[in-house]
Order: sequence, then structure tokens, then C-alpha cells
Amino acid sequence: MNSPVTNFLAQLTTPEFQTAIGEQLRAEAAAANTFLSYRDEQGRYVHEYPATGEVYEVSLTQPQTRRLLLDAVGV
Repeated sequence: MNSPVTNFLAQLTTPEFQTAIGEQLRAEAAAANTFLSYRDEQGRYVHEYPATGEVYEVSLTQPQTRRLLLDAVGV
């Protein structure tokens, strides 16, 4: 029998949990008019602005330099 902690930790990696936590974080970031920072599937460091739908690639060596990857109309 697994402990409650073991069961909880196993749930953290499920696709359902990952989707739910992603939706929650995006909703909170949109409400606060701020961004989420993460590495995308291609390994790029990005800032996603859920309130506007914009996603920028950010340079780690020059943080003020960024490139628009996606905007609200999907360009």
C-alpha cells in the first residue's frame, strides 16, 4: 500500500495534473497582467503573456533582447 505522499507525488506527473496546473497558472498570470517564464519544447527560454496571448523568446545573455514568437492572432 502506498502512502498518501507517494500517491500525491505520482499525480504530479500525470498529463491531467500538468494541464490543470498550466491553466491555473495562465489564469493567475493573466489576472495579474504578468508573464510566465519557461523553456518551450524547442528549449528556448520564453516569456508568455497570457493576458495578451504574446510569447517572446528571451536571450539569457541579454535579457532586454527578445523576439516575438506568437501574438494574439497566431503570427
